[in-house]
Amino acid sequence: MTDDGVREAGVLEPVTESLEAADIEYEIFDETVPDPTSAVVDAAAERFKVVDADGIVGVGGGSSIDTAKAAAAIATTGDDVLEYAGVGNVPAETPPLAVLPTTAGTGSEVTNWCVIRDEDAGIKRSIGNGKLVPDVAVVDPELTASVPEAITAATGMDALTHAIEAYVSIHRQSRTSALALDAIEKIGTYLPRAVDRRDTDREALTAMATASN
Repeated sequence: MTDDGVREAGVLEPVTESLEAADIEYEIFDETVPDPTSAVVDAAAERFKVVDADGIVGVGGGSSIDTAKAAAAIATTGDDVLEYAGVGNVPAETPPLAVLPTTAGTGSEVTNWCVIRDEDAGIKRSIGNGKLVPDVAVVDPELTASVPEAITAATGMDALTHAIEAYVSIHRQSRTSALALDAIEKIGTYLPRAVDRRDTDREALTAMATASN
């Protein structure tokens, strides 16, 4: 599960090549959109069922990963994913899920949350459940190298926002504060470099991937 931008940029090729080398059949769903809707999630889950898939691989930014997580949540139930809004409302076990982020922004690859847009209400709804934590997350800075400058900058600021949010949260702990401060420092130091020299500055891309994660 990915989007057409990731596919057209060739970022998907290392993933499909690995699957082919392992003799694993796959079907590509590239209809993910920014701020995914329940309709897109339904389409992804339906594709999963039609091809009789065994698992899901999500490749892309936070929207692609959230789509993959939400589709996994309803793949075996056929429910409306918005029924799961809130905490702890995913009833069934999800299929195996592996994700590969192509942006350094949300950290969705290791969280138990996804965000889906409710088009009727005109708002975003958060779904939180331990079943949504991916089974495997491959954080490879090389996958972020081809991201346009504007997206690198915007997703980097998203990571900064999350880090600040964690640091000032009333639920903060000493360990979370240490991680948050480390992320803030890395983003402040390396985001400008990641934007300006993203094709060559692997140190900056790695630092941003670490900070986001």
